[in-house]
Amino acid sequence: MDTKADPEPAQAGPEDPVAWVESWDSTGPLTALQELLALTPHVRQAVAERLHLHPGDLSAMEHLMDEPMGPVELSRRLGLTSAAATVAVDRLAERGHVVREPDPRDGRRTRVVVTDSGRADVFAELLPMFQALASAADNLSTQEAEVVTAFLTRATDAMRTLL
Repeated sequence: MDTKADPEPAQAGPEDPVAWVESWDSTGPLTALQELLALTPHVRQAVAERLHLHPGDLSAMEHLMDEPMGPVELSRRLGLTSAAATVAVDRLAERGHVVREPDPRDGRRTRVVVTDSGRADVFAELLPMFQALASAADNLSTQEAEVVTAFLTRATDAMRTLL
């Protein structure tokens, strides 16, 4: 006789997702999170405009500021064709935000590197927001910071369920 317990069934969703969402009582933290998420693309657009960049070029800068990479890798991360990523890199290079250089691991390839001035320009635009966020975090007690961190971690995990 098999004594193994049956695996837990997958959590079923509601029979009527529309009714569930429409009746969902989103509390203060959920409302605040929704406002933050709704504001994000507007902030991205405003920063791109101030830097005289296409919003997609700002996204490219964000990836390149994390690490230099080749145009093909950048196109994959942005979900663009290689040609479209090359156009974005061309625009960023024309503005002096990035340079192309030989890949130190494979001299046949090039990688795109953010210039010091490109990094400084982006950070200068983001600095007021970073300072306000740092101030908000500094004003949290240790217990409040733990609660906020736990909530945001769970919210991030919830969003990852859609990826």
